[in-house]
Amino acid sequence: MKKRVAIIGAGGHGKVIADAVLKSGEYELVGFIDAKLPKGKVVFGTYSILESQDNIHLLLPEIDFFIIGIGANEIRKKVVESLPENLEWATVIHPSASIASETIIGKGSIILANSVIGIESVIGEFSIIDAGVVVDHECEIGAFCHLSIGTCVGSNSKISTNTKSEIGQLFQPFSTR
Repeated sequence: MKKRVAIIGAGGHGKVIADAVLKSGEYELVGFIDAKLPKGKVVFGTYSILESQDNIHLLLPEIDFFIIGIGANEIRKKVVESLPENLEWATVIHPSASIASETIIGKGSIILANSVIGIESVIGEFSIIDAGVVVDHECEIGAFCHLSIGTCVGSNSKISTNTKSEIGQLFQPFSTR
């Protein structure tokens, strides 16, 4: 039986994650949790708002894992810090992503379509590796980062916690940001 997952945040990024969850086949998507949208509102296909963030504790017996569907680094971090510590966090990897051996991906992170992560790279917790991102070998990506669509990270680069790249941004090897 697949583990049940709910997405916290029902905006555009949450929907992108929902698509990745469904395509991965690793989890059973149950629905969304949102701070603003009303319970029961359908937001993606047949998936609706299960509960508000304030009432997430009510879902704990029913949901095995949660994932943050919020693109903004600072908001994503505040939401994680505001939620009960006993939540289990999913890591979602789109099936078209290529993840090399000896790579570490932190809990709560998202690896989206057509991304490539090179050997011995480390992706920090609650980070987003967006569509078409290339992270070369032996890179370190900090926690709560968002590497936007088409970002390229050269070998041995280190990206600081909370970094958000621009679309198509290039990080040169041995750089620190």
